[in-house]
Amino acid sequence: MERGPTPPRRRRLIDTLEVDWTVRRPKQHILEAEMDVDSDFGSVDDTPMITLTDSQPFTDSQNTDEVEDAAQAFQRGVGAIHSAQAFPQRNTRVTYARQRSFLTEEVKEGGDPFADPLLLPVRDFGRGLRKGPVVEEVIDEGNGPGMMKSLHELREAGVNKRFLDSVEGYFEDIEKGFSIGQKRVGYIELATRLRDKTFFQKFRANNFERRLLKDFGKQDDEIVHFILCFIVWSFLDEDTSSQFLQLVHKKGIISMLDSMLDSTRDMKIIVKDKKANMTKAAQSLLLEFCDIIKSSKIFGGKAPKSLTPQILALAVLDSVMKSLRRAGFMGEYLSVPILKKLVRVLEPFQMTADLEKKRQGDPLFIELPVSILESYSIGRDSVQDVRFSEEDLDILANIVPGVMQLKANDFQPIQLLILRLHINLTNHRPDICDRFGKHSVIKALVSTAYSTFEALAGPLEEEARLIQLDMLVLSLALMINFAEMSDSAGSSFVEDSYATSQLAVLLKLFLGRMERAAEADSMEETQSNVAFGYLSILLGNLCRNTTVRGVVRSQMPKKNLEPLVTAVQEFVSHNQKVDEERAITGGEGEVWHTGFTERLEQVAIRLKAAEGYS
Repeated sequence: MERGPTPPRRRRLIDTLEVDWTVRRPKQHILEAEMDVDSDFGSVDDTPMITLTDSQPFTDSQNTDEVEDAAQAFQRGVGAIHSAQAFPQRNTRVTYARQRSFLTEEVKEGGDPFADPLLLPVRDFGRGLRKGPVVEEVIDEGNGPGMMKSLHELREAGVNKRFLDSVEGYFEDIEKGFSIGQKRVGYIELATRLRDKTFFQKFRANNFERRLLKDFGKQDDEIVHFILCFIVWSFLDEDTSSQFLQLVHKKGIISMLDSMLDSTRDMKIIVKDKKANMTKAAQSLLLEFCDIIKSSKIFGGKAPKSLTPQILALAVLDSVMKSLRRAGFMGEYLSVPILKKLVRVLEPFQMTADLEKKRQGDPLFIELPVSILESYSIGRDSVQDVRFSEEDLDILANIVPGVMQLKANDFQPIQLLILRLHINLTNHRPDICDRFGKHSVIKALVSTAYSTFEALAGPLEEEARLIQLDMLVLSLALMINFAEMSDSAGSSFVEDSYATSQLAVLLKLFLGRMERAAEADSMEETQSNVAFGYLSILLGNLCRNTTVRGVVRSQMPKKNLEPLVTAVQEFVSHNQKVDEERAITGGEGEVWHTGFTERLEQVAIRLKAAEGYS
């Protein structure tokens, strides 16, 4: 039987695959957090990955054993991948691939499982991912295993990067600007951004203020000084630590402010000056910045009538001096030329100046210089040489009657500052008491004392009562310094006619309050008794003068000084009790109050000796 032709050999399924077996090492790059969740995953450690492509088809002539070996290698590769996913090795690298989980894709019914080429890694495996948070690997070679950053951290890092870039842009203009105009714009834009609280906190957290202030002393442009002046105040408004105060002083802030005290033109005029050489855009930008300054807290809610470098320098210098004193720095800080400039600002408010002009003047031009001088006087040693010239002392003396006659509420805080300043300057200084103890000054003080005593006798709100009480006590305290330290000042209380003398006014107040002081039964009356005690001390010091003592004795009910001695002794006893309470509780200021009480005791001792009391 003749056989038919031999049927063609049936090809095995594996022979139909067109593959290229290669072994690939994993890449060492880290997957970025922004990568799509369907992106390729890297291999684990050094486990080989098998990739099948259609680049080189198999033929029937190839060795069957090689195909089988390749198939076994393929199975080992797939097994290694699944094993690595199931049992991750301990490794310092935390990769995105390890965070992923895959679901096996079902083969469509009736489909050829090998219809499509198999790629490892395969993008299609990602279709069934359980999507988790986007993460990024960060490898810290010096601190062990890497950490994962959340999307929130990434965004925060981006915000910080943008902040640093913006700050560097400002410093680029400030430090490397090709013209003074570019530097000015850089300063203005930075000063404006510093008004934003978040930006300000980040700026300080990165210690950029040190970089900004490092060339303080090298700046010589009037407009740059103006902008820097406000920036320094912005820092002081938030931070008055001793470290920052030392930094500001070391960098020469006071010297810069000194140069600004001579500039009295409004900024609106300065920016339009041809010497300023500013473009229209720059002028507009600076004027907008001036509006920001006026609306800030730098002037205590009292916008100046004219914004000049001088008034801004006064406000910042006031803030600097207050901060230094509060932090315990009691150095001089202010040079003689600066003191002279401050006194010159006060000239328009002297007694001889026109009253209406003083009322219409800007209160800031007297409040700020007086506040600066008052802070300066706190740290002065009472035995050191006076740093004011005789001319300057005369101006300071003349502002007392010049300002005390102003009754507007806006001037009450200024009047209190002036009294404190003069008390500090006259403490233990007979020479200054001689110069300040003029008749015009004493008359203004006695008038203030009389009006405030009368005001306290009537109904007042609590805040108004405390202001009046402060005014009364400070007025009496300054007169006590005059009467205790200066014979010539004491003589100014007595004139040819007793009826018109200042002593007569004081005795009228004393005799009118004497009976009421013993009957005090309320807090208001008790507060007034403190002022009555100071009044009795003033009269006791005036009695050092024989003529005055004779007049006072003649006005007393029994023609002796017993009522005055009793009032002085009661006030001394009151202060001794206060000192004892402070000593028990450990209150601050114990030494000062004890010394003050000793001064009061000497008044009582002198009065008793004059009257022959034991």
